[in-house]
Amino acid sequence: MRRLFLALLCVSVLGACAATPKKLPQDTVARQTVPLVPGPAYYQRGPSPLSSSSPLSSPGASPATFSTPQPYGWRSHPSADYDAAPHAPTGNAAPAGLKVGLLVPLSGKSAALGQAMQNAAQLAVMESGADLNLLPRDSGETAASAETALRSVMAEGAQLVVGPLYGAQARAIRATAAAAQMPVLSFSNDPAVAGNGMYALGFNPGEQIMAVMDYAASRGAKNVSALLPANSYGGLVEVAYMRAIKQFGMNDAGVVRYGAGAAGLAKALVALVAKKDAIDTLVLPESGNFSTSLMAQLTAQGFDFSRITVLGSGQWEDVAPEKLAAGTRAWYAAPDDGMRRRFVGQYQNTFGAAPPRLASLAYDAVAMLGALSRMGRPLEAAQFQTAGGFDGVDGLFRLTAGGLAERRLSIYEITPSGFHKVKDAGGF
Repeated sequence: MRRLFLALLCVSVLGACAATPKKLPQDTVARQTVPLVPGPAYYQRGPSPLSSSSPLSSPGASPATFSTPQPYGWRSHPSADYDAAPHAPTGNAAPAGLKVGLLVPLSGKSAALGQAMQNAAQLAVMESGADLNLLPRDSGETAASAETALRSVMAEGAQLVVGPLYGAQARAIRATAAAAQMPVLSFSNDPAVAGNGMYALGFNPGEQIMAVMDYAASRGAKNVSALLPANSYGGLVEVAYMRAIKQFGMNDAGVVRYGAGAAGLAKALVALVAKKDAIDTLVLPESGNFSTSLMAQLTAQGFDFSRITVLGSGQWEDVAPEKLAAGTRAWYAAPDDGMRRRFVGQYQNTFGAAPPRLASLAYDAVAMLGALSRMGRPLEAAQFQTAGGFDGVDGLFRLTAGGLAERRLSIYEITPSGFHKVKDAGGF
């Protein structure tokens, strides 16, 4: 930490650590990638359902404020009809010291994740040239605790909110936030919470399934089945699965669902094995290691995964490739991992441990606010919804008028030798 803050002092006092901004590529002639401010030389561009490191500041403490270079990779992609040039601050400009409420679980079963998300958010502030004041609060695990946290940051003058983590909490605070005309960038991946000033920034499993099924269809996949958990996550995946079947001209061989417990799973596997000769593609959206366990059980019952392609979600990032049998073809869709690897390294250097997967959501949310506030304009919905999107730790994304986060996803292939990107994410 001492070295980090000495480095930051060097930047702010001498101005010698920043690199000359690179000329950036264009999406199209009419949509140019525009850097909001230059970044330092060493920064380059580069979801399970939302169901302990030492902090930079503690809940309830004075807000942390830093003035340092632009976060790595952060730039907006304006639409053709959006004036890309930053305006000088006016009377209506985003106020100095923009107050951002940060609602994360700092107690209960998800306290370690919440602390990591707070760390990531403050890392984004520290690496931003914007004047952001974070107001961290413990949102706990219940709807009531999230409501209490929201009212606390409102009383302290928060102008918008990042968090909470859970979909049920996001639904609970939506009415209060909307009445105060306060935008909320929640970490939920449930599309049902979005709208009326509430955004769902979480990794949408349905979006990932659509992307990987699109790729599979382009490679000849035709007869498809899916093995899904009988819960809300499985429901989100099934909606996307059925939409993809229709949109990409595939044949649905039937969805098999399994409940909690070994008996329910065993029954589902028997039903799936009965379809093995009628399918060429199987969707397994659960965590990668759980999915490879399912594949091993199915292989023991006659499945031939050299003939049947397996499709997964971003949760497959945790898979152990060596567990796949030789000849297996497995694809999944996820945000491009180049920039995230850099974020993980920077976080680990600062806090002494690697961040949990969802910590990057907090970093990107706060980095986006910092990037927008630097433009000297009020933070309005039109800026959140810029058509070209934003480059973040988890790749290119944009927010829709309906409150969803649309992400550009890469396609990865897993073989026993490791992970291989087979399709780039592309742009909007």
